[in-house]
Amino acid sequence: VGGSDYGAVRTAAFMGRALLQASLGEGRVLTHLTELTPEELAALPPLPTSLSGSAFLQQHPAGHGDAATTVRPEAEYAVAACAAHPVLEHDRVCEFEALLRGPPS
Repeated sequence: VGGSDYGAVRTAAFMGRALLQASLGEGRVLTHLTELTPEELAALPPLPTSLSGSAFLQQHPAGHGDAATTVRPEAEYAVAACAAHPVLEHDRVCEFEALLRGPPS
């Protein structure tokens, strides 16, 4: 998200992963956001555009599952954009790799 610091973006992405994991249920473990395709992400309940750290921690008192960052209760996080970015970027990279491996044009 333009203008945001890396720590806030990473925190928001992990918050998004935790929210998505909750919507997936226990049948599927979402270790990395890149395990989702853009189509799977679109089929899941939408993530909040913005979410406060305190609201997230009320829903997920155990936190977001990232040892490198901390959810700050007073902060607002752009959860939807930060969680979608790795999913969409991974999809673009895979498509680019397929083009590189394909026959020359």
